Amino acid sequence: MQAEGTDVLTGADGIRAGSLDVEATVPFEVVAAQIGPGTTITAAEDGQATVTRDVRALGRALEVQATGTVEVVRGRLVVEPRSVDVEGLSFLSSTLAAAARELVTIEQDVEGLPPGLVLREVTVTDDGFRARLDGEDVLVAP
Repeated sequence: MQAEGTDVLTGADGIRAGSLDVEATVPFEVVAAQIGPGTTITAAEDGQATVTRDVRALGRALEVQATGTVEVVRGRLVVEPRSVDVEGLSFLSSTLAAAARELVTIEQDVEGLPPGLVLREVTVTDDGFRARLDGEDVLVAP
């Protein structure tokens, strides 16, 4: 993680930065744990990510895997599937395909950010999501 702050002050409420720019890598395992058990995330080609998730559907356990684009929407991490594969099913009805797509679409807030710090950009690396965050009047530590 790299952070650069300006107008950093300490006081009764803690450490506060007038402005703060942060670049950090969030490991895939951290985001997967926030989504739920049985979820893994890996890097894919062309800056995409692959989400694999164990689900229960049609009365049986299935593995759903999706590869998609990664972007930031209103400060949230969003992985939008471009391809979806359900283990053991060579074809999907449109209803089942939509349900599978929803199970592997990620729209995730970045947990644990100090107030005032906002996710602005994200790219996929072999180690995780490389995030750029910034904010003004950020309470860094209470």
